[in-house]
Amino acid sequence: MSEYLYQALDAQGRKRDWYCEDVLSGSAPIDRVYEDDLVLAFRHPRPQAPVHVVIIPKAHTPSLLGPEARDPGLLVAMIGAVQEVARRLKIGSEGLTLTANAGAPGVTPHMHWHVTSPL
Repeated sequence: MSEYLYQALDAQGRKRDWYCEDVLSGSAPIDRVYEDDLVLAFRHPRPQAPVHVVIIPKAHTPSLLGPEARDPGLLVAMIGAVQEVARRLKIGSEGLTLTANAGAPGVTPHMHWHVTSPL
């Protein structure tokens, strides 16, 4: 794990699709928390809270604002992953924060949700 270098930017300084390029390709070592056919949940490599998990679709989905994100099956899988992460990591009773990307400039161009425990 020490040999892997998390790189959020490409050579031109733009945000990379780190999720497709490194996580889903298997080149990034991750600590999986939950996985099904449609989504993957793993601990963030640079956590900002005691529990910080990222949930991503396995198929490239650029943003929560794109038409790909309207797939009812995907949304059910994403919400199911949030519930399963909360259950497995025992953070549901204390509350949690769910943050979703919405295609903002400088944000990784792959739909991803951050689940964090209270700080």
